[in-house]
Amino acid sequence: MESGITIFSFGLFLVIFLWIGALAAKSSDNTESDYLLGSRSFGKVFVGLSAGATGNSGWIMIGTVGMAYSMGVSAMLMVIAWFLGDLTFWTFFPDKINQISRDKNSQTIPEFLGSTVKKPQGRRIITLIVAVITVVFIGAYTAAQFAAAAKTLDVFFGVDPTIGALIAAGSILVYCVTGGLRASIWTDVVQAFVVMFVCFGMLAVAIINGGGVSKIISELNQIDPQLMNLTAGFSWLTLLAYLVGFFVFGFGFSISQPQILVRLLAGRSPQEVKQAKWVYFGYVYSTWIALTLSPRSSGDYSGRFLRAKNP
Repeated sequence: MESGITIFSFGLFLVIFLWIGALAAKSSDNTESDYLLGSRSFGKVFVGLSAGATGNSGWIMIGTVGMAYSMGVSAMLMVIAWFLGDLTFWTFFPDKINQISRDKNSQTIPEFLGSTVKKPQGRRIITLIVAVITVVFIGAYTAAQFAAAAKTLDVFFGVDPTIGALIAAGSILVYCVTGGLRASIWTDVVQAFVVMFVCFGMLAVAIINGGGVSKIISELNQIDPQLMNLTAGFSWLTLLAYLVGFFVFGFGFSISQPQILVRLLAGRSPQEVKQAKWVYFGYVYSTWIALTLSPRSSGDYSGRFLRAKNP
C-alpha cells in the first residue's frame, strides 16, 4: 500500500513538472531574452524560492542529513556559519548584479562577467573562458545531482542507479528545453512548496513518534551525551577554523553558482531581487533545519537524531 502511494506521488509530480514545462513554452514570446531570462519578469517570491530550491540540492538532502546523524546538534554550527556567509552575499550583491546586467544587457553569466571588460577582444576572451569553466564545473555539479536523484529512486523504488539518473536527466531536459528559464523557475516554486510540506511534516512526525522534545533529548543524552553538545569534538582553535571555513563556503556558494546567479539576472528589478533575500532565507534555512533534525529511516533501522533509537 505504502509503495503504491509512493509510486503514485512520484508519477504525479513528474507529470506536473512536465506540464509546467509545456505551460511555460506556451507562455513564451519566442525571443532569446524570454528563453534565457523569462523576459526579466520575476518578482521577489519567485526569485527567492527558485534560488533557494536551486541551492537546496542533493548535498543537503543526503550529505548534511548524514552529517547531522553522525554529529548530533553540533552539525547546527555548520548551518549557522553557512547562514552568516550566505547573508553577507545576499545583503550586498543581488541588486547590484541585477542592475549591472540590465545596464550591460547581459543575459547569461559569461556575458555578465565579460561585460566588465572594456576592450571588445578582451570581453570575448573572458566570456569564452567563463563559458568553458561553467560547462565543465556545472556539468560535474549536475552529474552529482543526477547521482543523488538516482540514489533516491534506488532507495524508494529499487530502480537501477543508471536508469534512475537517466530518468532524472530526461525529465529535466524536457521541461528546460521546451520552456527555458521560465519553466525552470516555475518548477522550482512548485518544488519549494512540496519540500516545505514534506520537511515540516517529517519533523512533526519525528517529534510525535519520539514522544516529544523533552523525551527525545533525554534519550539522546542516554545514548551519547555528546549528541546534544553543540561544541562536541571541537577545541577553540578547530571550532574557529570550522566556523570561518563554513562562513566562507556559505558566501562563496551563492556568489559562485551560475544556476543561482541567473535567477538574480531574471528579477523584475534590483529592488525586487534585494527583497527576495527574505523569501530565500525563510525557505532555505527552515527546510534545512527541519531536514537536519528529522530522522532518516530505512526498514527497521531508525535515525537516532530525533527518534533516539540505539542501533
